[in-house]
Amino acid sequence: FQNHQSSGMVGPTTMLEFCYLLALVVIQPYVASSSRAITSLPLNDVNIVIVTDVHSWVAGHSLDHEPYLNVDYGTLLSFFETLQHSAAAKNKDLFFVNNGDILHGTGLSLQPDRLTPILERMPFSALNLGNHELYTDETLIMMRDKGFIDHWNGNYLTSNTVWKDSRLPIGHRFTYLQAVHGGRHRNILVFGFLYNFENACSLATVERVEDVVQQQWFIDVLQVKNRYRNRNKKASARVSATSTVSSISKSIMNSLTNTGNNTNNATSYSTAEPVASPRTSSTRSRSDPVIYQHYEAVVVLAHMGYDHSLIRVIQSAIRAITGNDD
Repeated sequence: FQNHQSSGMVGPTTMLEFCYLLALVVIQPYVASSSRAITSLPLNDVNIVIVTDVHSWVAGHSLDHEPYLNVDYGTLLSFFETLQHSAAAKNKDLFFVNNGDILHGTGLSLQPDRLTPILERMPFSALNLGNHELYTDETLIMMRDKGFIDHWNGNYLTSNTVWKDSRLPIGHRFTYLQAVHGGRHRNILVFGFLYNFENACSLATVERVEDVVQQQWFIDVLQVKNRYRNRNKKASARVSATSTVSSISKSIMNSLTNTGNNTNNATSYSTAEPVASPRTSSTRSRSDPVIYQHYEAVVVLAHMGYDHSLIRVIQSAIRAITGNDD
């Protein structure tokens, strides 16, 4: 889809060996029409199909315009449903996520309330907020008042984007996806970050990623692993997660060249061990109480370039808080 050549993700590491990511960038029609080609794709225990920066091109691109991008949402849905059936038959989990920038690009963006009902028909497991959703107050009001944000039942993610007046997140800070195949249930903790966008409309504030990874809610939701792993360790032997994340963020930002307001996208991830039971949070996401659950993996939808320095900030913060340095 849009900006496909420079879109990407942080590649799989030993921290998430059971998760296999499929970057859904371009699906040629002949591939989408062949169930044999789709069902032959390699699958791991947990798989994620990612679509990003569609910019309202839900009807595809004309053959005269960009024929290699001539795929519509019908083709996309057929691809996902075919792969989903294949994954289920192989006892594998498959998730479908949208990494943001749903607007601008076609005339549909002039009336986004005509676009969102189409998106609501797509079986996205989670969505991230892109910078193109933040250019006008009218867009945010429409997404809120027409029910687009609430339609996703807490899975529209805005980890670092808040309403300017209330300071509550526009969507939700994080969510959990449940992997149910393979003989046991596994929780996957999911965040949705936007790069440090400075031109948001008057209703929204994009909080700096470096600051958000030091906020208490972020530490709390991740520290369930620390409490599990370190429950028998002396407090004097532990380093404050807040001070650790702060020093790592400063070190990375000082050592890396900031790539600027890159609007391409990436996905990064880490792992964590489960705890015995969920815990009620003292912080709040929007107006709802948050239940922190055990989790086995972290997925970060990051609306920024795959090589953006902020990717390292998020990744290093997660590793510092969870105690996973692999």
